[in-house]
Amino acid sequence: MDFIFDEEQTAVQEAVDGIFAGMVTPDRVHQVEATEERIDRELWAELARADLLGLPVPEAHGGGGLGMVEVALMLEAHGRSVAPLPLWATLVLGAMPIAEFGSVALAGSVLPGVAAGEVVLSAALADVAGDIAVGGRGDPSVTATDATDDTDGGGMVLSGSAFAVPYAHVADRVLVPAVVGRGGAGIIVAAIAPRAAAAGAAVVMSTTYLDEAERAGSLLALDGGQTLAKGTLGDVLGAFGGAITATATPRRREWAWRRGRAYHEYWPTLADLPLDACALTPDLEDVVVTLSMLKRHDKELAS
Repeated sequence: MDFIFDEEQTAVQEAVDGIFAGMVTPDRVHQVEATEERIDRELWAELARADLLGLPVPEAHGGGGLGMVEVALMLEAHGRSVAPLPLWATLVLGAMPIAEFGSVALAGSVLPGVAAGEVVLSAALADVAGDIAVGGRGDPSVTATDATDDTDGGGMVLSGSAFAVPYAHVADRVLVPAVVGRGGAGIIVAAIAPRAAAAGAAVVMSTTYLDEAERAGSLLALDGGQTLAKGTLGDVLGAFGGAITATATPRRREWAWRRGRAYHEYWPTLADLPLDACALTPDLEDVVVTLSMLKRHDKELAS
């Protein structure tokens, strides 16, 4: 077998190496990492002008129609430079699956923007990978149901949580594996906050690592298409008015949920806590789970 790069692959390698070498310095990386977005938008635009972001995009959608080898050469150069860019998330997690499996309409609406450097993509795969790692089938934790309200535009309503989503804080679209209907699996391409939040984002998203949620520009938590909480992490946690305890045996099962080997339990106020209970400092998962429980409780009371 011949493992020597062909002329086109060599040209890609030289082009991307030249751009990274000419624009990326330790000081520049530090400055960009200190911003809210943590993306080098100028470098991203330069890659688009050099037709590099469109390498895996089909020619029909303004790209080069190339494959994984060319993309891998870009990722290799990116890794050496550690430039803050959503390159892997946009091209590998987003653009390539859409090009291969997406509908003509979806590809036409998303991929030209990727090639032009105007669209950032990502995918929510941590729960699927986690299920496979413990011997499961890779079942998603997000569910999708048909919209029942005419204002939803006849689309799907997503409910659930997705964590470890690369660059979710700036992604224009996120591929979300979801259980559709009566147990079938599918991929939903969702519009995610901040820009598209008002248009119907429907999944809680954190950034690449959970501790990065503290630096995210905004968070959005929805359930059944309705907003549970939104804002910065501080806004979401600060607006929470209840109390959370940890216990091996919950006193009120309807207000408790499993967290590791213990249960977390919700109480309306500190005054409602049992004498032997100790309140925890609630984290994002505690707040979102509780808000979802309260939403369902209110709905049951209204029915």
